[in-house]
Amino acid sequence: MTEGPNIPVVLLTARGDVDERVEGLNLGADDYLAKPFAMTELVARLRAVWRRRAGVTANILAYGDVVMNLTLREVRRGERSLQLTPQEFSLLESLLRLPEKVVTRTELCQQVWGYQFDPGTNVVEVAVQRLRRKLDDGFPQPLVQTVRGVGYLLKRSA
Repeated sequence: MTEGPNIPVVLLTARGDVDERVEGLNLGADDYLAKPFAMTELVARLRAVWRRRAGVTANILAYGDVVMNLTLREVRRGERSLQLTPQEFSLLESLLRLPEKVVTRTELCQQVWGYQFDPGTNVVEVAVQRLRRKLDDGFPQPLVQTVRGVGYLLKRSA
């Protein structure tokens, strides 16, 4: 194979069988997306391919239209930059590391504040409420979902 320009390739196709996806990736595609697909998923996959090609995957966490740069400590939702406190940043980071997975209140207490869970405190709920105000302001879809009695997760509404 001759060396050519280093151009990322994302295959968009109606062929979605596992063998076809594997063949496309083995032939050199950076990603493979079968129809039908959501435009938001395509955009997220294109951003992911671009980040991998740029070599910054370890420094960036993303879910939907939320992008967190760990090195610069910057957060964006869509085109808007968010100004988060250190605790809000850590809280969002914990949720971004496990999108669509429940993170318990105990885990958040340990990861964000560095202490064991105290059932008498509402520090997690207060922080989540402040984060939601900043993260969801002006957006129709709230991202931080509550799993009653358990914890929180990042999930786009259906």
